[in-house]
Amino acid sequence: MLEGAAARYAAERRGQHELDRIVAANAAFGAEVALGTMSPEGDLAFHNSIVMATGNEFFPSVLGQIHVALGGFRSRP
Repeated sequence: MLEGAAARYAAERRGQHELDRIVAANAAFGAEVALGTMSPEGDLAFHNSIVMATGNEFFPSVLGQIHVALGGFRSRP
């Protein structure tokens, strides 16, 4: 639900600079996927490029909280 809303707002509000960041982050993450080396950092960079393009501080804040929570989950044995 949040990802869809963020993507919609980003599409409506982004400028060329934001679009360039989204395209670059998508290409970098896509390269990781193609190599089978997906990283949390690449995933975060891609999603962060989208939420930053929304122009709404709520989305980056929530993404940051989710990233912290998932980081703790991933570090458990």
